[in-house]
Amino acid sequence: MLRIGQSNLEGESQFHLDENHGLYDENRFGCILAGWEEQFQCDHGKSSWNGWSIGFEGLITFQGSVRFWTCPTGDHEGYNIYKRPLPGPDGYCHQVTLVANSCHATHHRESSSTKTICQGRKCDTGDRDSDRDSDRESYRESHRESYHKSDHKSDHKSDHESDRESDRESDHESDRDSHMPSCNEDRCRKPVPTPPSHRVVCNGAPCRESVPTPPSHAVHRKTHETHETHETHKTHNTCPGRLRGDWEFPHLIVPVDASKPDFAPGTSLFGTVSKTVKSYFNFDIPSKYAGKSCAVVFMFPQLSQLETSSFELKGSGHIFGGWTKEVSKETTFNTAPEGLISKVSGTLRPGESYVFGRTQCRPGVMTFVMEGGSDTYFKWFQDFNPCPIGLYLIAE
Repeated sequence: MLRIGQSNLEGESQFHLDENHGLYDENRFGCILAGWEEQFQCDHGKSSWNGWSIGFEGLITFQGSVRFWTCPTGDHEGYNIYKRPLPGPDGYCHQVTLVANSCHATHHRESSSTKTICQGRKCDTGDRDSDRDSDRESYRESHRESYHKSDHKSDHKSDHESDRESDRESDHESDRDSHMPSCNEDRCRKPVPTPPSHRVVCNGAPCRESVPTPPSHAVHRKTHETHETHETHKTHNTCPGRLRGDWEFPHLIVPVDASKPDFAPGTSLFGTVSKTVKSYFNFDIPSKYAGKSCAVVFMFPQLSQLETSSFELKGSGHIFGGWTKEVSKETTFNTAPEGLISKVSGTLRPGESYVFGRTQCRPGVMTFVMEGGSDTYFKWFQDFNPCPIGLYLIAE
């Protein structure tokens, strides 16, 4: 369970299914499918969407569908859960089935039992009746279709609609009106998907919360010149940027502190900059980016636009940054690279996005560092869903 309330595949979590078919996590956070990408998450202060059910064999369904997907978060080799695959290369996302493993089988609805979801796992509990055979067949059907690549330039809405139609055709029998399963936890078997390369893609285009597909006026090289730090993308009710195109999530964030010069903080989910703290961002660059231009873009939504992230900004918001050498989890303030290539500076304001620097893409690892001015403290949770916040690398 991530600290911001998003469920991932790090391990088992406790969930509760109420009599209205609402799903809540162990903190009583309501579970929903957030954003255009329909990410499964349970958020503080939110009511669960209705439509969740557990079949007799323990299959978790939403509106009759057992099909879910996992896609990499870019942090700690973790995976988030989605109702449909994110755009990306073959093997970027993996289809999974969610299974409850600590409920008692019954033909009567129970509203107070606590369930455990074996995320991305299958529990075999043996043949007991025809209902369970039907559920097992629904499970098998959901895994017969292999994932085929969804072109990131295609219409995501039509992909989503066809996916739901397929769900309804193959999975409609899996919802057994909340029959409670009895599943031996020892029989839960993890799948063995090979984690794909953590390649994600973006360009600094405005986004619309109500539109599931990227807007046609997305800013990219063909339609709009991308400007340097002093130029920003002004926004009001839209995100400063939509992640689209060829982009990279930082695969290592290392905030080092001058007040603890020999302390190695390891990788972090947060970026932090102040007069004593600077953060290094490693980006994995695939060989296909060779010959392209790589730019680092900082997207900074308004606090009200964030659903699964947050930030704290004090002072002027003045920052410095630049390309530097690669860092590791063992990097400390004393061992961190000192030299900066093409140092830039700027003042960050919520509701805008900034291009900090641009250089030739070098396959391997490219690193950018940010540090704060003397009166700046800025900390944010790096997150691309649903309104991206933080530092990203764009290949053009």
